[in-house]
Amino acid sequence: MKQLVVGLIATLAAGAAFAQQPTVLAHAKSEGVTVSGHAVPAASSMGAAPGDVIAVTSGEAKVTYANGCSVTVTSAASYTVEAKPPMCASPVKAAATDTKYYWAVGAGVVAAAALAGGGGGDDKPSSP
Repeated sequence: MKQLVVGLIATLAAGAAFAQQPTVLAHAKSEGVTVSGHAVPAASSMGAAPGDVIAVTSGEAKVTYANGCSVTVTSAASYTVEAKPPMCASPVKAAATDTKYYWAVGAGVVAAAALAGGGGGDDKPSSP
């Protein structure tokens, strides 16, 4: 019975820890930025979750969601983190490593097509 109670408590604690994982990153470009009352040092970042309030008393903060879209919060303003990330106004740019990956995949597809012998056969057209 004691093991059952300890296991149940551990499961509940793990669930609470997973529920509190940040879904966005708030980056303070200068002093005067807080995430739900916790100060964020200049040039540092802090995780935030839906419902957290990013307040900027001076300077600027950048709130970046998991999909890569970001919101800029300026001086004397606040922003409440939303559960659904905003839509990006422009497409997200691929990182250099992503571009190399696409080139490698493309080269693999071309090589597979060449090995399969697609096209360039010696077949003569049939007569009518």
